[in-house]
Amino acid sequence: INRGKIFVNHCISGPPITLTVSTSGSDLLRKQNISQDAINTGPFILHSPLVSSYAQQMWLIMTMQTDNSDDESYDKIFHYKASLSGGDQDMDIMATFHHNRSRHLLCTRDSCQQVMLLHLAYLQYSRYSLTLHLYNLESFHQRYHISQITFHVSYTF
Repeated sequence: INRGKIFVNHCISGPPITLTVSTSGSDLLRKQNISQDAINTGPFILHSPLVSSYAQQMWLIMTMQTDNSDDESYDKIFHYKASLSGGDQDMDIMATFHHNRSRHLLCTRDSCQQVMLLHLAYLQYSRYSLTLHLYNLESFHQRYHISQITFHVSYTF
């Protein structure tokens, strides 16, 4: 008796399940009429798009560029405060959360590694508004000059 096995491999093709929206810190400051001198502190105010009940998680990731041209690698501890408000589709606030943390900024020459600032494992609201303040980057900015900060907000569906 031949008991051959048949394997069926199904490949599902479709759109990506992660959406990422990137915004420069300079643009965020400009929209608030805040001087570009505040690039090392903020406040940076970000608003999420309307997310459906299919959106499952959200991440806030920061990248940074400096004007440093030396072959130097550097590690800087900084602190941040994130105030996150969740609301309905009209952004009527339902809840506000505060998040204070420290992170390492690891840089080589003019580029710094990504830093994850926030992860929401469950999205309870239709919209989110985030106010972010950075601390302890003043001396870093004076020495290496932060030329750009970019915030990447990613959602999984």
